[in-house]
Amino acid sequence: MTATFHVQRRFALKRSKLWVLAGTILAGEIHRGMRIRIPRDGSIDITERIHGVEFVDGPANQSLVGLTFRVADSDDYLMWEMFPEVGDVIELEESSA
Repeated sequence: MTATFHVQRRFALKRSKLWVLAGTILAGEIHRGMRIRIPRDGSIDITERIHGVEFVDGPANQSLVGLTFRVADSDDYLMWEMFPEVGDVIELEESSA
């Protein structure tokens, strides 16, 4: 099963070492354990397993879906600081492991 997600906010919770992508689900269902997949320019493929699915306060009292995930590798952490950008639509897929 795959899903698509529109990123409207992104931020790190540094104390808990979590990243949060907040936005709306465009298609499918999203749950813990799925993988976020971000293809960039055909040569870079960033993936990470979803740690949790939460509600996040958005603008004008709008509730957004928050996808949380941990990034252990420092090189990957730098990539997540740049991608995805607000406004991007990302893919999520079932994890094979």
